[in-house]
Amino acid sequence: SFYLTGMSLVNAGSSFDPRTAAGKVFSLGFGFFILIATASFTANTASILISENRAAVVPDLANALAKGDRVCTAAGMRRTIAASYPLMEELGVYSDIGIDRYQAGDCDLCLLPEFMVREMQARGETCELQRVGGPLLSFPTGVFASERLRSALDTAITAKRADGTWYLLAASLQLPARCPTGVEQESMELEVQHMTGNCIILGFTFGVAVLLRALHRLESSRPFQSAEQSALHWVAEAAEVMH
Repeated sequence: SFYLTGMSLVNAGSSFDPRTAAGKVFSLGFGFFILIATASFTANTASILISENRAAVVPDLANALAKGDRVCTAAGMRRTIAASYPLMEELGVYSDIGIDRYQAGDCDLCLLPEFMVREMQARGETCELQRVGGPLLSFPTGVFASERLRSALDTAITAKRADGTWYLLAASLQLPARCPTGVEQESMELEVQHMTGNCIILGFTFGVAVLLRALHRLESSRPFQSAEQSALHWVAEAAEVMH
């Protein structure tokens, strides 16, 4: 039986040839268990190999342009970007917002403002985008203040930046992304608890097989019990006649 069990695991199917109904039921459940376990393991292994062999992303815009990748971006940034990266004149794909041409498949990468990416991913969109490299452009912003208030505002802003108030305020204004995180993606890997249903089916078929076997033994023992009772009854009648 150990040999047949091992062959079943190696062949990814049941190698038994049961003759009883109980054996057939358990063999069916055992074969289904092996089938699901093998299919799950194969699919999980394939997903791991695919994820490990994904093409590496480019480290920054300069490397992407050197490779000849086309880059989508907003038309309003054309002159500024091209001044720092001359290849953008040739490889840049420009439109009103940039992302529309990227979604149409006209380019390999896309330059987008960070707030726009956060807004889209908060709606569960563009989850395939990955941030590479550092910021290309940054624009200082501020408010006008009178000379009388400038020093006090400077001190207050610096203090709030130092104690983390500005960070907490900025974080509270950001919508949470609906895209799956790295932890959620790793949780999709095959784990022991994912086989719970398969084990329940195997246990159920085992229980049915045991029940069928018990009923069979009970049915097979009834004729012997009846014959024994008949013999005892005949002996009792014979004894009465003799008396």
